[in-house]
Amino acid sequence: MITVVVGALLASGAAAGTTAGLDRVRAQRALRWCGDVQGGEPYVFQDPAGGDRLVGFEVELADAIARRLGVEAAFVQNDWQMLVAALERGDCDVILNGLEDLQARAAKAGRDMKTISVSVFGAKPDEATMESYTKTGVTRAILRLPSDGRDVILPLLDQYAKLIR
Repeated sequence: MITVVVGALLASGAAAGTTAGLDRVRAQRALRWCGDVQGGEPYVFQDPAGGDRLVGFEVELADAIARRLGVEAAFVQNDWQMLVAALERGDCDVILNGLEDLQARAAKAGRDMKTISVSVFGAKPDEATMESYTKTGVTRAILRLPSDGRDVILPLLDQYAKLIR
């Protein structure tokens, strides 16, 4: 069954998904999250209003997770291809960026996919996509709903309900 975020993979032996990792995050008073600004909108990008401030979905997600942990979110820029290596080196505590081949990456980190909760935010709501996510180990899909009236939302919910198994 798939419910859907590819966003966070707390994977390495020192990952924030472990008690030691959470203790380290709290001790450093920061959740260091790796990402690649080159991925662009709407995930993480420079604020169009100017300055060095980052905005976007991944920024908001990192801030929400950090707030829940009682710490600050701290972005760590990495080339997309080097995100896992940065996590393994301890440069960051979590990756908030899309990652493929989750099963192989989890195995390399010594983690069983059954112990990792992987979600995809803004998933494409079709059967082929959901099946693909299931095969790669995604356990939850969060689908988008527009801000609209019930005449638009209810038919979408009926369509989405067909994807739940």
